[in-house]
This record gives sequence, structure tokens and C-alpha cells, in this order.
Amino acid sequence: MNRKRDGLLLIATSLLAALTLEMVPLPPPLQLWQPPWLLLIVLFWNLHRPGSVGMTIAWLTGLLLDGALGSPLGTHALLFTITTTFVLLGQRLLHSMPMIQQALWMALLAFLHQFVAFAMGGGFDSASASLMPQLAPTISVLLAWPLINIALLNPRRRMMP
Repeated sequence: MNRKRDGLLLIATSLLAALTLEMVPLPPPLQLWQPPWLLLIVLFWNLHRPGSVGMTIAWLTGLLLDGALGSPLGTHALLFTITTTFVLLGQRLLHSMPMIQQALWMALLAFLHQFVAFAMGGGFDSASASLMPQLAPTISVLLAWPLINIALLNPRRRMMP
């Protein structure tokens, strides 16, 4: 029972750390490249511990991010749920992939998240709409995904059954 509690504590701590990273203001040149930390952590735990996280936690963390960022309520909740669905459906396939392929899939899901959020926010209404704000975080996911795996897989093996 102690290992299970430690595992849930690791999940909660990593989600809180990711939310904090989402809120940390970066210098203007780096803001464009900030990966969607909370989305990646939610996807990580849904890939490795779907019974402990699942769709409900994905929805709740998205709702929490909506409140923290001041975005329309339910935007990130819906997008987190959609991307989590893809991870849960492809869980066996994703587990069999090498890390670089997993990172590419997560980058694709992050792009889907960014692009739909852009479209929902009326991004296509402006004449100067650029895809660079959606592509930059997607590219940074390629670097962030292996780091998240390194940081969370080792403690998870020690704490979780």
C-alpha cells in the first residue's frame, strides 16, 4: 500500500510541477518554444499508468489549466481529453516504439492540441495568422518527451508495483 501511495504522490507532484512550468514566464524569445508541459505529463501518465490517471484526470487538469491561463473554460479540458483518447487507443503500439518514434507521436498530438486551440481562439480570423506559434512548441516536444521519460520512469519503477 505504501508503494501505491508513493506512486500516486509522484503522479500528483509531477502534474503540479508541470502546471507550475506552464505558468512560469519565459523571456520573449523563449516563450514561443515552451512545450506544453502539462499535456505531456498527462499523456505520459496515461501511457504508463492509465488506471491511475485516465480520462477524468486529463479532463480535470485541462480544466485547471483553463482556469490558470484564463482561457475559455473547457478548451484545454476538451483538448486534453481528445489527445488522451489517442494515447489510450494506441497504448500498446506506443509502448512498442523506440523513444524517438514516441516523441514524434507526442509532437503530432501536441501539434493537434496547439492547432485546435488556435482555431478555437479565432486564430484564422486574422490576416497575419502564422503557424509558427503552433510549430515551435511542437518541435520542443521532441526534446522534452525523452527528458520526461528519463525523469519519471526511474522513480516510477522504484515506487509503483
